[in-house]
Amino acid sequence: MRKTNLRTLWSVGIAYLSPLTLLASTNTPSGNTATPAEQTPDIPALRQAAEQGEAEAQFNMGICYENGIGVAKDQQEAVKWYRQAAEQGLTEAQCILGFCYEKGIGVTQDAQEAVKWYRQAAEQGFAEAQCNLGVCYENGTGVTQDAQEAVKWYRQAAEQGVAE
Repeated sequence: MRKTNLRTLWSVGIAYLSPLTLLASTNTPSGNTATPAEQTPDIPALRQAAEQGEAEAQFNMGICYENGIGVAKDQQEAVKWYRQAAEQGLTEAQCILGFCYEKGIGVTQDAQEAVKWYRQAAEQGFAEAQCNLGVCYENGTGVTQDAQEAVKWYRQAAEQGVAE
């Protein structure tokens, strides 16, 4: 049996950029450049790549479910996909999963679980997670309040150009 190239499936389904610029592969009836409202990822190809373990595809499936892009909006399904990508070490997914736990989006709100995921991404150098972890330490959300630890994480994020 021939193994499908996951990278090709993923790139056909949706390009991994960020939640704000996630759609590089678009389908429009006219073939023209699509406006954001017309952009639709190839969900079957994306899902196939995600189900075969491609972390970026899993992350993008989460984005699609969270925002109702090409699928029915479903926060719990979004979290399922974010978790699969996060467990593979994808920092963007870890950060978003942390945010879901912090705010109770698609999961029961759990500040300690949020900190766990923020920390995993922050320790890998993901600036947004470093900033979010700093906020947690500043406010005592899921951790003991610690101004010095907050400053440490804020500095690391700021060194990468992230300012809150």
